Amino acid sequence: MEKTILIRLFKVILLVLLGIGIGYVFAGFLQQDDVVMNQTRFIYKLMFIYGPLIALPIIYAFLIYAFLFASKEFIKSTLFTGIVLVLILMVLFPVYELVKNTFGVKEDKYAKRFHPYLQLMPPQVDAQNYQSSNYNIFCLGGSTTQYTNSEGMGWPAMLEQSLRVGLKTDSIDVYNLGMQWYTTQHSLINYEVNIKHYRHDVLIVMHAINDLLHNADFSSFSKGAFREDYGHFYGPVKNAFKKPGSLVRSIAGSFGQYWYAEPTVFVDQKEYPGLESFERNLISLIEVANLKGVKVVLMSQPNILHADLSDEIKSKCQMINSEAVGSGKKWTYESGITGMEKYNQLVRTLANEQKVVLVDLESVVPKTLEYFTDEVHYTDAAYPLIKAEIARVLMEEKLINSTNNGK
Repeated sequence: MEKTILIRLFKVILLVLLGIGIGYVFAGFLQQDDVVMNQTRFIYKLMFIYGPLIALPIIYAFLIYAFLFASKEFIKSTLFTGIVLVLILMVLFPVYELVKNTFGVKEDKYAKRFHPYLQLMPPQVDAQNYQSSNYNIFCLGGSTTQYTNSEGMGWPAMLEQSLRVGLKTDSIDVYNLGMQWYTTQHSLINYEVNIKHYRHDVLIVMHAINDLLHNADFSSFSKGAFREDYGHFYGPVKNAFKKPGSLVRSIAGSFGQYWYAEPTVFVDQKEYPGLESFERNLISLIEVANLKGVKVVLMSQPNILHADLSDEIKSKCQMINSEAVGSGKKWTYESGITGMEKYNQLVRTLANEQKVVLVDLESVVPKTLEYFTDEVHYTDAAYPLIKAEIARVLMEEKLINSTNNGK
């Protein structure tokens, strides 16, 4: 009888200790970072927050039943089943990692996108369709140059179409040589190595946002303090440096940011060391183009950032909300607003100092969600405005005209 009481007492003490442990784990999922929560999809909240909050009380209730009321055979079979499931998971996880790393990357769709020097494979002039005798306009930039509207036309293609129709000629070619993630440094290298030897009459350059984001050197895309050669910023290739996966690391990584989350520290950046690199790269591009007798056009970058951002617009700021974010740190919206103003103003100043043509697109596209999907990427409504303004300035500055197509 005394032995039975002692066993019961031991079970109760053990249950209390387990309850304290489970309660500690449970409480951790109640302490959330509002920034992380606002950016987390419901499915991940269900898996990594609500899931544990629902499962832990059920597990504890099961333990109470198992310890106090279940038979020894039930406990043994449950333990055996649990151990077998854990062992199966431990065996399957390395197989999953092997399959994912071996077959998950399609070489033709993924691996070939990367370049050993420029991160992403640079766009090049289509040599087969290139005609040196035509009036050729080359457009450099990031995704805001590369991307297209819902009908598959980017602003360079729309500009070409508009100029050909307006000037009644088919001898004008506008080349879209923009690439997502690219900065002025990427474009400078690509222009020097792959593009400048093709005869062209005008070089249009639009950069700002990607160079700006390099200033957030605490972000998950960076590997150290800001470097003026952008060597700290790994961008799209950051995942190439992931450590080999393990079951424990995978579980810890999945739940880590949601368990006892510390409030995000907001970084209000006032100085932007990348402005010097940005200026140097643009000047170098202008100098290289001038040596080839190419007329340069600099463009400010349209964006939705302004002093009175609504909550709806803030929720759409994909780059500030996901790229200018590091371990427990995040740019304030004011940092992005101020930075964008500084970068666009530098473009205007450089155009004046270097005596090149300026297309001030920022002043043309209204800063509303009718024209933007996030900070800088366009809805279909923005493309006609961009195309029309560039065409207007090219004609006004006599870089192209109806009598000689610019030649």
